[in-house]
Amino acid sequence: GWFVRMQGGDLKYAIKHIESEMQTYDKRQSSADLNIFTGFSAIHYAIINSHYDLLHFLLPYEINSLTQQDCELFSKSLNQKVIIDQFSTVVQFVLLSKNLVCLQIILDFLQNSPQCHEEFFRLNKNNFQTACSCLYPEAMLVLNNPIFIHYELFNLATNPLDLAISYNNPLVVNVLENQLQTANLYKTAKFFLDVRENVNLLQKAVCSEVSEAFKVKMYQLVKFCYKLYRNEKMLEATAFLVGLSEEEIFGEKVQ
Repeated sequence: GWFVRMQGGDLKYAIKHIESEMQTYDKRQSSADLNIFTGFSAIHYAIINSHYDLLHFLLPYEINSLTQQDCELFSKSLNQKVIIDQFSTVVQFVLLSKNLVCLQIILDFLQNSPQCHEEFFRLNKNNFQTACSCLYPEAMLVLNNPIFIHYELFNLATNPLDLAISYNNPLVVNVLENQLQTANLYKTAKFFLDVRENVNLLQKAVCSEVSEAFKVKMYQLVKFCYKLYRNEKMLEATAFLVGLSEEEIFGEKVQ
């Protein structure tokens, strides 16, 4: 059948049958020993079995395929079992399993296929947050990716600094710093740094187990954005500062 052939990486079979089989999901009973997972589509089998040619072929047809059930699989890169949630995108799938070759293939496809973006992000906008939870440097391929920044970063339900603290992930703070050097500078500052909220976040960081360097980096980021707001006298951006002194925010006058 289709999924047996996809597990084996049969590209010729995929080319012949893709029109009738694309975006179908495996209904077989899950068995980690047999490498079978209920709710996988062909692209998921291509990923977990490192069938790179098959993945390249399937992407135009199955880039929007979501896992249909929670599953547990073994990640060779992480040397541990990982949980993939139901309705995960292929980007979340490869991030959580740390399949870096497949991640790069998928990101290259998205970069070269702007016509796919609207539907991909309509189905699931949690890719950036998933990347925040991945404590390895290659997660920056998503965190610092202009496509994910455009579609997800400014639409997060949770303040990214809060995510950085929760996951103890300074890479997220690096992303905010990078954005402050781009044309998104004011948008970034305005979206992230409601000073009242971030005073609480800084206090949360002090009470958490994040590193001292991480706390300093967060402090500097909040301070920079506060100075930006004040110096530009942006009414909308400074409205929330009423009644909150610089000493209350930082314990000092902002120069």
